[in-house]
Amino acid sequence: MRSPTDPADAAATLRAAEATAHRLAGELFPWDLTRALELALLKTFCVPSISGLLARTGEFERRPRKRYDDTGLMVAELLRRGLDSPAGAAVIASMNRIHGHYAIGNDDFLYVLSTFVAEPIRWLARYGWRPLTPLEQEHLFRFWCGVGERMRIAALPPSLEALLALNERVEREAFAPGADGPAGPPDLRRPGLEHRARLAADAGVADPALPQPDRRPGGQRPPPSGPARPRPLLFPAAHPQLRRHVPARAAGPTAAAGGSG
Repeated sequence: MRSPTDPADAAATLRAAEATAHRLAGELFPWDLTRALELALLKTFCVPSISGLLARTGEFERRPRKRYDDTGLMVAELLRRGLDSPAGAAVIASMNRIHGHYAIGNDDFLYVLSTFVAEPIRWLARYGWRPLTPLEQEHLFRFWCGVGERMRIAALPPSLEALLALNERVEREAFAPGADGPAGPPDLRRPGLEHRARLAADAGVADPALPQPDRRPGGQRPPPSGPARPRPLLFPAAHPQLRRHVPARAAGPTAAAGGSG
């Protein structure tokens, strides 16, 4: 019998995780995962060490759209081609080269990696036409751990539960205003607001109503008592290309309601 760490078993698990991640992003939840990963990027601004580095490089102030697009293209290539494909290996090498120019702590790498797993799980549980299954969550975890291993990130959590616990701990203990003022580093305000506006526009709401930990470090006032929750995003109704992937359901108040555009 093979051991749990047998290379053949590990390779098979990664292939299954890649196939699941590809299907989630390319077929079942393309719109949802884009929004969730946008939120993940926005939340990294709330960690002072990360926002401080972004402020010092000036990339988000001078070329916020390029930085966003570059990240999106690299993530898309990994999801589309696989981690060890020529395209995937080139993306990993590019990320390692770019990050190698800066003194980035391992804890920051771990938190950013955790958001690529935690935010899709949370987003789909709250807004998706269905939540991720336990197996899909596990495969998403395995996929991004594979990315982390190839980026040489140390002390990767051994389980999905440990990764989610790390994510929650950082957001509870490390989220704080930037050193340059209550609204964070000035040169990160514009891309942060642009990100938030994009989320709100896509959601069809006036405010994305981010959870409490996300609002205060970003300089936003605490929400008033009894804030209105954003309406559910009915992606199948709003995005016809997804309808063929949605199980048929009886017409009812939710199914009949109009979705966001």
